[in-house]
Amino acid sequence: PEFQTFSLTRNLARADTNRDGRVSKAEAAASAGPQGAMINLVWGRMDTNRDDFLTRPELDAMSARSFQRADTNRDGTLDAAELAALRGNRR
Repeated sequence: PEFQTFSLTRNLARADTNRDGRVSKAEAAASAGPQGAMINLVWGRMDTNRDDFLTRPELDAMSARSFQRADTNRDGTLDAAELAALRGNRR
């Protein structure tokens, strides 16, 4: 739950520039910086309800998937090594 809350808060606060509680494709691309052009390639997988916005449930699901990928030993927590690997993969 802490990972999901942190991830959601960070991603939503960074991307939702008009503060309407949802993230448009343009907002997502802008918040991704140089990798923003890739949004078009993955948008369909992220916008699961096809409303052209990322909403809290979709962001929650993405956070849960990120946690599952990071929790390599499947113990339900992220230890120091898993966190370090997660940080390293984002650079």
